[in-house]
Amino acid sequence: MQGQIPEDVDPTDAISGAISFLVENGLINDASFAEMKTRSGKGKGKSRSRITQELVIKGVNKDLAVKSVSDVDDLHQAIRHAQRKRIGPFRTSNLDEKTKRREYGSFARAGFPPSVFLKVFDMEQQEAEDLLFHREKDELTLR
Repeated sequence: MQGQIPEDVDPTDAISGAISFLVENGLINDASFAEMKTRSGKGKGKSRSRITQELVIKGVNKDLAVKSVSDVDDLHQAIRHAQRKRIGPFRTSNLDEKTKRREYGSFARAGFPPSVFLKVFDMEQQEAEDLLFHREKDELTLR
């Protein structure tokens, strides 16, 4: 039967051989995986620490994870997070104590330090949009 390990072969050896084959042929590459997950995290407005944590949980070496997020700007990411969640400068409702606690919690759970999310929280919407636009424009010209 195809896909099954013959009885006379040690399953551990078979798995090790399969993994070696995949690595040798470039089908398993931690650096490419880390780069892809970092790009995805940046698009979703995740913090540098959150992206690093997720990479380490997925089994990427901590040094490689830290290196892959070196260009992540937490201020920019926090603005993107606020935009996606419609909080901070992108809030559509009035700010009361309950809303303030909820928004602070959202930033904290996303991994942003208070020094970053307090800056975003106090921004005007136009300022936040300008920072997003100029950063994204700069990233496009670098490509």
